[in-house]
Amino acid sequence: MRARAWSSSGESLDGLMAATHTRVIAMQAEAARLEALTWTQVLGALGAAVALALLGTAIIAHRMTRSLRRLSTAAADVAAGAFRKPLAVSSRDEIGALTRSFNAMGTQLCRMEETRQEFFAQRLARVPVASHLDPQRRRAPP
Repeated sequence: MRARAWSSSGESLDGLMAATHTRVIAMQAEAARLEALTWTQVLGALGAAVALALLGTAIIAHRMTRSLRRLSTAAADVAAGAFRKPLAVSSRDEIGALTRSFNAMGTQLCRMEETRQEFFAQRLARVPVASHLDPQRRRAPP
């Protein structure tokens, strides 16, 4: 009878070990599934973060180059002697400071040009016109 108890106890121990082994395998499979899901979500979030960073960078770069393009065009106009209204300053960063400085320079150059033109106009008004060049002072030929 004692041998029978041992054998039934051994069978129940074998059954318990088999059930535990089956449960461990199921838990390992569940852990592997959760790990794969976690990695998928992490990689998806990482991809979204990179995409947002690139989008933000593109927007900032576009705004900066637009402002610099506008300044470049205005500088070319000033170099050609065409003074125009000051540029609108839309930012408080370095480009905004550059735009304010450019506007101040343009205003000064415009004033200097006006002063120069007034000076030459006054000087020319004082210069006597040669009678042979002035149509009103021309003499009739003899």
